[in-house]
Amino acid sequence: MALQTLFEILGNEEVKKIVDYRDDGVTAVEAIEQGIKDGYVYSLILMDLSMIHMDGDEASKITRQLYSARNLPQPLIVACTAHCDQSYLNQAFEHHMDLILLKPI
Repeated sequence: MALQTLFEILGNEEVKKIVDYRDDGVTAVEAIEQGIKDGYVYSLILMDLSMIHMDGDEASKITRQLYSARNLPQPLIVACTAHCDQSYLNQAFEHHMDLILLKPI
């Protein structure tokens, strides 16, 4: 929610060119795929691990596949989560995440 509020505050046209927000995994993957089709690649993705419709693990896996299939440089994917159990965090790294950012942000 804090990230969404930040994006709304910064919602001028210039920021919209570099910042994108989606509230579930399915629409996040769709936006990433559309960006690739339009010639735009994300360099940084903040991915919530607990999204509706598709979790961050699956969305990140698909994102990696989309970039690999087109020989594009991989984006930095940062997992955002409130889970602080070490086994859960290890799983995030095993599932295509580069860094973990613990919430609240």
